[in-house]
Amino acid sequence: MDENSAYCRFCQDPLPLCAKPIKCEKCRHSSLPITEKAISITPKEVKDKLSKKEDFIFLDVRWPHEVENAQIKGTIKIPLNELEERLLELPKDKEIVIHCRTGGRSRFATLVLLCHGYTRVKNMVGGINQWSKEIDPSIAQY
Repeated sequence: MDENSAYCRFCQDPLPLCAKPIKCEKCRHSSLPITEKAISITPKEVKDKLSKKEDFIFLDVRWPHEVENAQIKGTIKIPLNELEERLLELPKDKEIVIHCRTGGRSRFATLVLLCHGYTRVKNMVGGINQWSKEIDPSIAQY
């Protein structure tokens, strides 16, 4: 998806870019159109937030066996398959940055949280592998 193309947060059907919620013709949900750029954050931007000691939740949605291979210090671990049943562990009034291995699952998790009314959610593009390349090469890539 183009980073500036707008789409429905529920079914990801294309929507016109606008500032107010509109009804998606495909899934019939009312959705504020979102863009990849709006829900994405780079590892470097996350590192800056950590360096500034900003108050946010850094969520790792990888499977437990993956966390054993590599992890970023300070993350909260909730495997993607448990996310919806554990939503009460995540406050809606805090920014949440989500990562996985390469960014696909965390993008999906970002959309799940948006659909549940979380408004300050970002997907760390490239996941922990990109973090390893750009920020901390001591973290194993797998």
